[in-house]
Amino acid sequence: MTTKNPAQLAAATVDGNSGLAPVSWGSEQEKTGWYHMYQPQGITGVQVKDRVEDGNIVLRIPDNWNGKLVAAGIPATRGETSTDLLFSDYVLAKGYAFVASDKGTPGEEQEGDPFAKAKNALSVECASIAKWNRQFRATVRYAQEYLFTHRKTDQVASEIPTYGLGISNGGYVIRYAIESDGKNGEPKLFNGAVEWEGVLWRAEEPNLITSLTTVVQSAKAALYGGNLAAVNSLYEAGLPKGTEFLWPYHDQYYWFLTLNIYRDHFDSHAPKRLQWPEYLALNEQGIRDRSRDDIFEQYSYAKRPKKVKEKVKEIENTGDLTAPLISVTAAYDTLIFPRVHAYPYEQLVKKTGKAKWHRHYVIENGNHIDGLVWNEHVDPNRKLQPMLPYVYQAFELLIQWVEEKVEPPESHFVHAPTEPYKITNLKTKQFMNPLTTQG
Repeated sequence: MTTKNPAQLAAATVDGNSGLAPVSWGSEQEKTGWYHMYQPQGITGVQVKDRVEDGNIVLRIPDNWNGKLVAAGIPATRGETSTDLLFSDYVLAKGYAFVASDKGTPGEEQEGDPFAKAKNALSVECASIAKWNRQFRATVRYAQEYLFTHRKTDQVASEIPTYGLGISNGGYVIRYAIESDGKNGEPKLFNGAVEWEGVLWRAEEPNLITSLTTVVQSAKAALYGGNLAAVNSLYEAGLPKGTEFLWPYHDQYYWFLTLNIYRDHFDSHAPKRLQWPEYLALNEQGIRDRSRDDIFEQYSYAKRPKKVKEKVKEIENTGDLTAPLISVTAAYDTLIFPRVHAYPYEQLVKKTGKAKWHRHYVIENGNHIDGLVWNEHVDPNRKLQPMLPYVYQAFELLIQWVEEKVEPPESHFVHAPTEPYKITNLKTKQFMNPLTTQG
């Protein structure tokens, strides 16, 4: 029932999903870092695979079920098993049921490339970010009804304590779920949530499209031309100073690809639009083909037709929380820049008067992709620290907040530990070993 099962481990790691975990942090022989933290247990129970509306889902119920449910918000281009290494093993060992969906927009495969669907989860007709939000609620309702029907419980389905836990665009889905829960005649499904490096969508303020447009326009001159003005443009777009060693990797794999996916989704009539298999075209040396970067030279989100912003507005965040939410942000996030996505969201929540239900922890030297921590090619100087251990801490704080009325520490910047295999305790600010998946 966990990734201790070889078949489930294979499913969880297909298409590079293991890159979401800090597998290079620590020593397997010495059981430090990731190998101290990740010790999956042989959980027994029931696993259900099904389709809910347009999405594939997986629901897992341990035999020692504690009567509660955790619903995962999946990164945008990945499937329902993609957070098994991150979330499923951890919560199952604690007795929670776990449910996840591919958000109903799994993309489509390029001929001859079974993993190419990861290049654009929004490429299929009728796929939309709005569907992500509907699919997430439908998945949670399915899980609650299944638990109510098939497990002995005194609770009605809607009263099963349910927590959200999401990463990246799954973090956006978590934010949206907590903002919209129980509104417009919908039942209330969630008791609280943790979002990790969530995307902030706002129609009239800087967003993923505006920030990455500037980055793509300036990246070549900044990284390979030594152009100081271009470097400053990257900083102005929101890239954190100190992250320069991460720029070549993100230029190769993320910036151009991500911009195309979301610009094309919201602005489907944008000039010089590419076909989605071209988003990450590589040359014979395996280096990104830059010959199409010019499609963004004159692009301006602000000057596009009104309907583009209206489409963003339909799915934008409000900050109007209906339950406690803990946000965990990587200070060195070089894809979902904190100045564009994290700090403005904190302010948005404050403007709605719901700051009492929000905590925000910014992790020093954390980056968007835990798989880059201590990666010998990207992080040879071992500058980065992993985010996942802080997400586990945040989840424990959330449960105490909701169920024991123990308020978590106030929002703050979390300084990195000086010991390599330690993390910083969010409460005491002392160094500690990471929590484990041992239950």
